[in-house]
Amino acid sequence: MTLFNAALAASPGGPQIQRLSLAAGQAQQDLVFELSAELGGGESRVVFAALRSTVPLSAIELLDPLQRRVWRKTPAQLGLTPRALAQHPELGEAIVLPELRLPQAGRWRLRLERAQPLKPGGQVLFSFRHLPRYELSLTALSTEPASGQVQNYVLRPADFGAPVLGLGELALVLQDASGQTVPVPAARERLRTPAGLLISDEPGAYISRFALPAAGAYRLRARQQFQGGRFAEAELKLEAGGGVLAAGAPLRLERIRLERQGECAQAAVLEIGLEVASPGLYAVTVLLLAGPSSRQLSRSAQLPAGKASLPISVPASVLRELGGPPSRIARLGLVRFGPDQAGPVAELLDLALSAEQQAMFKALCPG
Repeated sequence: MTLFNAALAASPGGPQIQRLSLAAGQAQQDLVFELSAELGGGESRVVFAALRSTVPLSAIELLDPLQRRVWRKTPAQLGLTPRALAQHPELGEAIVLPELRLPQAGRWRLRLERAQPLKPGGQVLFSFRHLPRYELSLTALSTEPASGQVQNYVLRPADFGAPVLGLGELALVLQDASGQTVPVPAARERLRTPAGLLISDEPGAYISRFALPAAGAYRLRARQQFQGGRFAEAELKLEAGGGVLAAGAPLRLERIRLERQGECAQAAVLEIGLEVASPGLYAVTVLLLAGPSSRQLSRSAQLPAGKASLPISVPASVLRELGGPPSRIARLGLVRFGPDQAGPVAELLDLALSAEQQAMFKALCPG
């Protein structure tokens, strides 16, 4: 006996979930799902979550809208995780279903065949997402940065879920609340700082770095053309605050001094100057570079509003780990903690250390 479920219509992008009961004596169950032709201009894909079943299945068959068999496989051929090893074992065994690419519109069927139909019944959980072939995502560390705070804006174009490489520069359009366009740099793959420091080696990540010029609402948009004239768009709504960092007082390295014990210099101390507009718990992080080696140090403190200085000690043991004195600070960052206004506050990248500053590290006694 074969039973059918009501067709599950896919809304673009969102997960579609069915939970079905299999009765004792029921040999087959058809899971019916409907796909629209509009999504992706006719070029789309279906991504299935693992099929969960509390009853053993002998075979699974996929039928297209014309009732033609696309594939028929056993759970072992598809990829079976036994109930005892699967996450949430109460849902039963987990069976991997392959992605469906460029499906035609209409009603599709996933036919389940039970291994032991006369045994007691059980439950089946079925879930999928209908996605366009070409996608474009746009992300940022914070959608509510302080005005003047530089951060990364990352575009990730994808074809069938895989990153698309080698697109060159991807244009970004930033508009303020009045609709006025604010110039911003294009996003580029493997973006580097002016001194050549690689910001990210993630394949297919196109990065633009800039700061919102003033407090207020902004809209950041991108539109990318793919093969065959297909387009994908992405948008990010931003709200720039007045800034936790006080105006005109950027995060900075003020000086490097030696910490002595007797006649021996035990550590070099980085004096980090900053000025914050509101009191709270803050942390400063420093990423030191010496050739191919790096080491990150940090210091946190409860700070009042106004000017402050946070010392970060660099002992001789760090120099041994680096293989020598650092030549530059790859990143100097300020982070705020707390229930409100938590997150990155300011960041400086690729600060070269002068010969005099490097000599301070060389003066440390060997550990």
